[in-house]
Amino acid sequence: PTLDDLSSLSEDESFLSEYGLDPTRRKILLMTTHTEPLKGDMDAMMLRLFETYRQNAEVQLIVKPHPAELRKGTLIEIPEHVHLVSDQPNLHKLMHAADCIVSPATSVIIPALAMNKPFVNLLQPDRDQYNDVDLGELTGLLGDAVIHPNRIDEAICGEITIDEAVTSKVFHALGHSADGRNGER
Repeated sequence: PTLDDLSSLSEDESFLSEYGLDPTRRKILLMTTHTEPLKGDMDAMMLRLFETYRQNAEVQLIVKPHPAELRKGTLIEIPEHVHLVSDQPNLHKLMHAADCIVSPATSVIIPALAMNKPFVNLLQPDRDQYNDVDLGELTGLLGDAVIHPNRIDEAICGEITIDEAVTSKVFHALGHSADGRNGER
């Protein structure tokens, strides 16, 4: 049922305006996590992106913190040039407004796939800190539906196109349906 609102999402200028998001800029959504070692990887990537895109007038960085980070007070300092959106009820609207999503492939991958969003997956099997067998299976399943972090700047600049047939196939392997009727099933 948590995906049932996806079928009703559309471009929403009032939503963008309410959150101070510029419709003329590429909106890059950085979705954090609270669990180590993923949190450390995400924090390091955000710090790099904050600096790299500080003066870029074409890119707008948006941080959507995990609710547990807010409760625990573990969210890193967010610079003024980065938008912080902690509103959980509008998560899918925020994801829909994004041109690219950067996050470990946790549960947020399901709606991102349903929306055919370019998704930079920070959860990679080539890290010594993770269980390579499990991640290898997930990485294999996600395949070309996600973008490796080595290509993050290309993804942010809109230089990578995601094949909707590929994301749809992976979404259906991992999720249900984006038709708005999962609650009825």
